[in-house]
Amino acid sequence: MPLKTLLQYGLPGFPLALLSLPVYVYVPQLYTASYGWSLTAIGLILLASRVADAFFDPWFGAWLDKQQHPARFALIFTLATLPVNLGFWLLFHPLQTVPAISLCAGLLLVYLGFSSATIALQSWGAILGNTPQTRLQLTSAREFAGLCGVITASLWTYWFSAAAVFQILMVSCVLSVFAIWRLYASHPAEIVHASSQNAGSSHSLSIFQANTTRHLYQTFALNGIASAIPATLFLFYAADVLQRPDQAGLLLLLYFVCAALSVPAWNCLGRRWHEARAWQAGMWLAIASFSTVCFLGAGDLLLFALVCAGSGFALGADLALPSALLAGVIRQQQDSGQEGWYFGLWNWLSKMNLALAAGLAMPLLSLAGYAPGRQDAQAVSALILAYAVLPCALKLLAWLRLYRSSLTTV
Repeated sequence: MPLKTLLQYGLPGFPLALLSLPVYVYVPQLYTASYGWSLTAIGLILLASRVADAFFDPWFGAWLDKQQHPARFALIFTLATLPVNLGFWLLFHPLQTVPAISLCAGLLLVYLGFSSATIALQSWGAILGNTPQTRLQLTSAREFAGLCGVITASLWTYWFSAAAVFQILMVSCVLSVFAIWRLYASHPAEIVHASSQNAGSSHSLSIFQANTTRHLYQTFALNGIASAIPATLFLFYAADVLQRPDQAGLLLLLYFVCAALSVPAWNCLGRRWHEARAWQAGMWLAIASFSTVCFLGAGDLLLFALVCAGSGFALGADLALPSALLAGVIRQQQDSGQEGWYFGLWNWLSKMNLALAAGLAMPLLSLAGYAPGRQDAQAVSALILAYAVLPCALKLLAWLRLYRSSLTTV
């Protein structure tokens, strides 16, 4: 696929990922530090917001499939940038008298805009990727641009603040809208063809009757929860176990830089071995890297940096390979025209993973005796158990599910 097409398709992933780091990582800390809210309260609000938003995704995906307008993907992405920017502003510039309203409204706006844009972009990629090689190229381009967005957010928040990301978010949205309309101008025929195929298609959970579809979604759920828990607890681990909160930004930067550098390698392995086998290798690398966290303590900054590098390299597999596998499953099941439905369910599952991580891990940590700032043995042990041991166990279950599946035939 021409480099120009890959750049046009991948660029819109930049602003979508740019907001993810501040929202997922800095919002819990901001509202606990500024307003004294408990981890349980923050976790429950994140859980409720995610659940409310998650049930929008399958409905939106089915609705998108039924639209006959050839420019539907470009239109949806353009409109979705509006609530994304407004919600981000509310989250980091809350109304001082009613911060709870700002938090809830900001989360819902960001999530709904993010959902609409993401499903449109993923569905479009599944239509354009008509061979295993092109679907890997498109997925890798989108995720590489997304990682560049996260890296930019890491650098920006390190030098400025999480709220300052809003400035670059607005600029990148404008550039991405321009790129996505150029992509539509270059590839209208594929979208017209998809529009004719989806006419009269029915959307139901019967897609899970196919073993390949069911196994892929099960693997994605287990693997997603395993990845979401450490992301939710990272800042607390850096502050209360490593006792180096001042270096959290650099550690995050290292993690995402290694992930971005690894995407071409996982792309190559996916084409050489098959996406499913390459993903299995990525899971093993993640387990091998992250299991060493159990043996680290205060001041082990260099050793933890090596963990961040190894697990960041493994993250590239989680980003580049599963979506490409899903595009292959859609074609294998001859369900072209239902890309929005498949990716709507896919995003619903992804959000439930994040909701469970935030809504369950934080309250369970509170019950186990941990609170931000506590560094006694009981609190540290509870945090390490939740941050490292539980994710490794879930990642191993995900590997077993993928190993016993039939996805290598996709």
